[in-house]
Amino acid sequence: LDTSTGKTKWVYTTDGPIRVAPMYSNSRLYFGSDDGHAYCLRAVDGELIWKSAAPAKSPLILNNGRFISQWPCRTGVVVRDGVAWFGLSLLPWKPSYVCAVDAKTGKADDPGRFVKTVSGATFEAAWASLGEILIAPQGRVAPSRIRVTDGQSLGGFEGGGGSFVASTPQQQLVHGPGNRTGWLTVSNVTTGKKTATHQRFISAAITADRRYFISETRLAAFDAKTGRALWEVPVQGGRSVIAAGAHVFVGARDRVVAVTSEDGKRVWSTSLGGAVESMAVADGALFA
Repeated sequence: LDTSTGKTKWVYTTDGPIRVAPMYSNSRLYFGSDDGHAYCLRAVDGELIWKSAAPAKSPLILNNGRFISQWPCRTGVVVRDGVAWFGLSLLPWKPSYVCAVDAKTGKADDPGRFVKTVSGATFEAAWASLGEILIAPQGRVAPSRIRVTDGQSLGGFEGGGGSFVASTPQQQLVHGPGNRTGWLTVSNVTTGKKTATHQRFISAAITADRRYFISETRLAAFDAKTGRALWEVPVQGGRSVIAAGAHVFVGARDRVVAVTSEDGKRVWSTSLGGAVESMAVADGALFA
């Protein structure tokens, strides 16, 4: 969409649901689909550059009323240093694939590019990249650590499962929500050991010096280096949170709430017609 007018510039359709937002890199968009492919499009006009699928071939299966691949790409695509990483996975008793392909061509022929078969994995939700390690959420179990150079598993993290992961400048990972009531864990990426646990929180926004945690009833700010609680304010029905500039935005059950990042003072609140599951800020506007 054109952000100044809201008009559609182009549309590209895949053969299955797209569950993770695209990554933009070098005028290209990278994303995965439940049809079993990772995609690379030209950002200016949506022209397909390449798509990549699992080496295993099989008929589509019916899942929640839609036909999907037995190896859907539910991880999104992480692009860095000319390499595009993604996972193809669904059932832990079937093989999964960790893929590192050339970001320009989608090929896995050159050194540092590979398609590695792994067992017992259930990759889902967006991956995170931190140094030489990829972080792969696995739904009901804790995230997995994957070495970027060869796709080798480095083991998992302590704590619960969930589809939320966020890396921090302090070489730590915030992941969860662990269970239905909320449970965020802060872990050391290198060792996988947990360093802190925050009960009743379901999601977080990470900046260089702050961590903002949201629950069903409150928003709290913590110092990123020490973990010390800085402030806490009540917010009913919290579902999502992002930080932008001097403000923190909370997506709630029926509204968006903006507070100052410094002390949590409420700036404004806008009622909406449904639960706000995700948000973004661009060109001075909030999209929810």
